[in-house]
Amino acid sequence: MITKLPCLLAGSFVLMWQVAAYADSGFFSRSSSSSKSKASMEERINQLERRADASDNLALLQRIQELEDELQMVYGQLEEQDHTIKLMEQRQRELYVDLDRRLGQATVSQSPSNVESSDHAPMVPSSPSMTQQDAEAEEAAYQTAYQFIRERQYQRATDEFYTFLAEYPDGFYAANAYYWLGELYLVEGDLDNAEQAFQTVLNDFPEHQKTSDALLKLGQVLHARESDAEAQAVFNDVIARYPGTSTARLAEARLQEMKQSQ
Repeated sequence: MITKLPCLLAGSFVLMWQVAAYADSGFFSRSSSSSKSKASMEERINQLERRADASDNLALLQRIQELEDELQMVYGQLEEQDHTIKLMEQRQRELYVDLDRRLGQATVSQSPSNVESSDHAPMVPSSPSMTQQDAEAEEAAYQTAYQFIRERQYQRATDEFYTFLAEYPDGFYAANAYYWLGELYLVEGDLDNAEQAFQTVLNDFPEHQKTSDALLKLGQVLHARESDAEAQAVFNDVIARYPGTSTARLAEARLQEMKQSQ
């Protein structure tokens, strides 16, 4: 054991000398510098990751804001459509009420021969070649179509009026048939055919008792189309051409409603 001690001491001196040599050569300083460099690199990576996360979050927030704006726009459009639908439903109810009112007036003031109020004139042949029997057949055909309006069978009434007009295009009740076709189409929201029917009354039967009503209804068609300037002109025309009549009073009421809704 004692003999080995000098060897161990010698080995220790050699190890200490090597450690000192490594220290002089900067070995440990390079190792420390390498550790610091590694830590710095990791910090850079962390910073980049944080920046990327922040950039992603910003893009996400922007996209969320865009979606919220789009959703708000959709809500606005839905509100406008809902308002438009409510207005259309209100107009539709008004048309049904007006049609019921006119049917009620026709029923109350109809003649003993079961003819509507505007047909009080005695039923006579509409042409020299038409016999009294033909005239009565025309009246019966007209009343058949008109009865379907009273029964609220509007499509059936429309079909029967066209059948009537095909058989009696210049008959005593032709103007009435066109007028009620216009009413039926207006109630159903078919504005094109309603306008055409009312215009036929105005153009082909300018002196008929239904002309004033057809002109009033033409104004309602234009109002339903939101052609308010034209509708106002028609209502004013009704007032000027038929002063003091119930039709003129209705035109005045329509004008007042339009002013209030503006």
